[in-house]
Amino acid sequence: MPQIKKSYAEVAIPFTKMTFTPDVPSSALGANEYNAGENVETDVRGIRSISGETEILQTVPGEPIYVTGGFRQGGQWYYIVANTLGAWYMNDGTGWTLITPPSPYISAGYTQNLDITESWNGTVVVFNDTINPPFFLPDEASTKLVNYKNNITAVDITTIGALAAGQRTITVATAYASAPFVAGDRIAITMTSGPTAFTGIYKVVSSTTTQITYETTVATAWSGTGTVNAAYIWNYNPEWKSLTAGFVRIYSTPNVGNILVAGSLTVVDQNDVTTLFPTTIQWSQAFGLNQVPRTWEPTILNVANQVEVPLRGRALDAFPSNGQLFVSSYWDTAVLTPLNYATTSAPILGIRLFNQGRGLLNTNCWANTDDMVYGIDARDAWAFNGQNFQGIGNQRVKNYLFDEIDPTYTRRIFVDCNTAKNQVEIYYPNRLAFLQDGSPNKMLSYRYDLDCWNAPRDVSKATAACESPIWDDTVTYRGLLPTNVTGTGVNLAVSVTKTGSTYALTAITVAGTGYAIGNTAKILGTSLGGATPANDLTLTITAVSGSGGVTAATISGTAAITWNFNRASRTIVYAKADSGYKLIMKDYGYTFVDGQQIVSSFRRDNIKLLKDYSSKTLVHRILPEVVNLNSNNVEIDPTVNPELVGNVSVTVEGANSVGQQPQQVTGGTISTDTDYPWVQINQNAHRVNSIEVTSPVNELATPGTIWMLNSVTWQYNETEDDR
Repeated sequence: MPQIKKSYAEVAIPFTKMTFTPDVPSSALGANEYNAGENVETDVRGIRSISGETEILQTVPGEPIYVTGGFRQGGQWYYIVANTLGAWYMNDGTGWTLITPPSPYISAGYTQNLDITESWNGTVVVFNDTINPPFFLPDEASTKLVNYKNNITAVDITTIGALAAGQRTITVATAYASAPFVAGDRIAITMTSGPTAFTGIYKVVSSTTTQITYETTVATAWSGTGTVNAAYIWNYNPEWKSLTAGFVRIYSTPNVGNILVAGSLTVVDQNDVTTLFPTTIQWSQAFGLNQVPRTWEPTILNVANQVEVPLRGRALDAFPSNGQLFVSSYWDTAVLTPLNYATTSAPILGIRLFNQGRGLLNTNCWANTDDMVYGIDARDAWAFNGQNFQGIGNQRVKNYLFDEIDPTYTRRIFVDCNTAKNQVEIYYPNRLAFLQDGSPNKMLSYRYDLDCWNAPRDVSKATAACESPIWDDTVTYRGLLPTNVTGTGVNLAVSVTKTGSTYALTAITVAGTGYAIGNTAKILGTSLGGATPANDLTLTITAVSGSGGVTAATISGTAAITWNFNRASRTIVYAKADSGYKLIMKDYGYTFVDGQQIVSSFRRDNIKLLKDYSSKTLVHRILPEVVNLNSNNVEIDPTVNPELVGNVSVTVEGANSVGQQPQQVTGGTISTDTDYPWVQINQNAHRVNSIEVTSPVNELATPGTIWMLNSVTWQYNETEDDR
């Protein structure tokens, strides 16, 4: 057969492992670098628009300032949030439960600038808010946060009353100056003689200056001697009225096990004089899995201690790596190294300056994954392997990022790790964030598996985030047997799916016999995760076979919303710094919250199609190799999911020097499902070209789709050489 001879040259430019590099002049970009974009991210084989986000669970009470999550109560996932009223709530998918610590907890001062840190120890989580002593959430049903106590000393027990309705009352030998405990506090009874059954930790019901009532199942008659004290003691110095810390983190040491480390201490003495100890840290006694330490007081029998660390400036936070704990200020990082530990009189940790010049921008400006820690300071974003810090933003995104950040709101910046996408995410307020009260409105991410940066992504007033399983409100019930309301048919069986509050008939699994068109049947809401009659489902028969078997039916009813999480999944969930919203699950769906369309763009300037800069090219047309993805990031079949087929707009610009503004702009819009996968250009001849691929908000764009661009083929002619 005769060969078709092309009248133009052709080159394909792949977009493999593309990295966002705005710090480099576009004329100096490498083959896998691009200089501008938003709401796009790299993949191994191309560049793609981001997935959307969706609200999950019930509306968060108040305006949240913090969120975390973890497994508790036998494997159920819980979210925990704090709001600007100082109230704390948790949610296991069924609704928000108030868990605020009891008095003397201080709620004033809870703002969007508050530094809150958390440490999960198995199923127990410890919080520090810089205002109160640390507090924790025990892994118990129907519980609230428990305070560490200030300056309560052990007193002798005179007697313990008999068990009545699950409670007993202690009478103490020496009266307290005021009632020492409130409902929900924990006390520790220590027997020095008599029945050891009394020794243990108990929940307080109430207290006076002379009596303490607590919950118990111990029915043994009281005898002997013993003492009662606060079960969890934070401030042990009688000269201090209060003690607070800037952060608290867990450190699982190789030599003594778990300890909590608190840093940047603030003391108020008995004369109400406040003293700051910005480089002082203290650590607790050791404790086990799913526990918290009983005391922070150093004694000859435990490993607790209080020391100075060699840092310039206030200790901001601490992170573990390679069996050590690293404490960072704005400027520096010190290291706590385990020592060979033999007796309680010997030190358990060595302390030294580790790096002068590398630190943290704020509290919560680090995240760890696998064997690495990633963070950001005022110098650069960095990666740390336990031995060396390595800047990862320099000559790529560093200058761009720090120029983007609004310096008024730098305290709002935080970092999280999205292990499902192998990326570290920096949430920051840009110079338009003042329109959102300074809350982060952008997120810049680093793909650590590909060593690539992604262009910034829009987020909606993100105040805090945590990694989480993926949640949805879709549940399918199979083998349901409806009860007749009218008619005499038998043996009908159906499958029903509910999404949110809507029922859908998934399948008629057994048609039954004896049904007639217009017959109705009912499935009780109690069989569908709800109540009856509020969530009852009614089937109306619309078609039958010759034997009266049901072949079609419609359904009606209001479903009870059921939220479930998928253990075989991970994502990032963040809290929006606004009232009236739910938690926001990222990387899910096709739009932003409130149904806002995602505007994505990818741009690469100063593309040289010819070897010589002196030559000019006439671009005839370009052929983008673009497909659409579904919400699971899998390429769609356009015949199966035509609703996910979208358009992309492609623009080509030409200029005669790398610093010149484009002299000509040409473009068009194409569908991913088309017989004509090109954009006709026919521009004048230029030395360099730019390409921009977008899904803009206009009449040509198809909202609610995800596109992925693997390569672009250019068809062109060399038309001029000015040498």
